[in-house]
Amino acid sequence: MPKKILRVLYAIQGTGNGHMARARAILPVLASFPGVELKVAVSGTQSELDLPVPVDYRFQGMSFTYTEQGGIDYVKTFFSARLDKIIADIMHFPAGDFDLILNDFEPVTAYSAKLKGVPCVDMSHQAGVRHTRAARPKKSDLIAEAVLRFFAPSDRCIGFHFDSFGVNYRTPIIRPEIRNLTCSEDGHILVYLPAYSPEFLFHFLPLVSNRPFRCFGKTDQVKKHQNVTVEPIDNHHFLDSFRSASGVLCSAGFELPAESLFHGKSLAVVPIKGQYEQKCNAAQIATLGVLSLKSDLQKDLKALIRWAKELPRIRVDYPDETKSILQRLFKEFPSQPDLPSYRRG
Repeated sequence: MPKKILRVLYAIQGTGNGHMARARAILPVLASFPGVELKVAVSGTQSELDLPVPVDYRFQGMSFTYTEQGGIDYVKTFFSARLDKIIADIMHFPAGDFDLILNDFEPVTAYSAKLKGVPCVDMSHQAGVRHTRAARPKKSDLIAEAVLRFFAPSDRCIGFHFDSFGVNYRTPIIRPEIRNLTCSEDGHILVYLPAYSPEFLFHFLPLVSNRPFRCFGKTDQVKKHQNVTVEPIDNHHFLDSFRSASGVLCSAGFELPAESLFHGKSLAVVPIKGQYEQKCNAAQIATLGVLSLKSDLQKDLKALIRWAKELPRIRVDYPDETKSILQRLFKEFPSQPDLPSYRRG
């Protein structure tokens, strides 16, 4: 008898570049598995990165709106969300067409799978953050913990974090274009703080250092002021800057800090104000010796000046486990006896 085709959906939260960067590493491996019929869904509209395969389903999702000082504008975020459209997408999405949904914090397909009884594996950084051994900020946030748990619910999970917490909680997936990059530093600092306006960066960064700062953000053209350049996010230009950067100053997301650690770049992170997950990331990465700054950068100016002068290095060897993780998952499907239930522990 011919081997049954496994119909797999890979669903991605597209409200930021981190999820999409991980997808750029996972999707080619998924597509290479024999007997797997792959389709892709993306929710949200804020990522500037393209995917290496066609997108079959797109949802509006829920995207954060930021203030100029790096915080989340909850009023604009709420009123920009079409909750009626999200609910309609959940009800109408054909989750039953798939044997397995791999979900990177994408709510439409996660809830649709739950309603229609389709196996769904939460394969995300958020699953790693939920682990009981993962670091937390000094002040916990019960609402944010609930969002981490229920935003895209699933029965099983494979989590990623800066440290490995066990067989189903792995270290970061480094996309191939970063893993295979040969770096040659020229002294400039790459800045990726998308929640801050170019005007704020032009004012603040010259106070930090006279080194060149190459910033990537939401602008439609290249802008320069003193030693600071702000340019649109473009994968080719971003990789060029990363290759030659001596330091990386970025929000406390997951992928870019992990990539910086992998290449031994000097790293400082700034959790976005109001983003609990980024505070958790900052707490975890601080255990490795990385400088974690306050969301109000003015309060940490002296620490940032010292960092920019010294550029301390930390290198972490994150092995390439993408194929082995997926091989193990498919081997155990559909019973998945060793995959932990959807919980922090």
